[in-house]
Amino acid sequence: MKTIKDQLKPGRIDDVIADLKPHLRLEAVATCIRCCKTNKDRMRCDLRRKRRLPIRSGIAEGTCKQIVGSRFRQAGCRWSKAAANALLATESCIENNRWADFLDWKACRGAAA
Repeated sequence: MKTIKDQLKPGRIDDVIADLKPHLRLEAVATCIRCCKTNKDRMRCDLRRKRRLPIRSGIAEGTCKQIVGSRFRQAGCRWSKAAANALLATESCIENNRWADFLDWKACRGAAA
């Protein structure tokens, strides 16, 4: 498995799939092969490194944890699904400097109602 895993870094997804095929009778391997084929273009760690892009989801997960945690996990707070979604949309727009987009969306939604 280490040999197969090491092929991901240079972006040799076809080699990974070929090395897994002899073990296709195992459902977990079949699922892994399907995932590799479906996400082949997104699994190019070599290209992401060249472009200095992150190859893991830690940055996005940390940001979500910070935004959600700071707003939704305060003592005594309870949220309906609709209110939580609205607040997340607002927080996301503020964090990404897209407040104007949010106001446009809100205006269109109000006009449709």
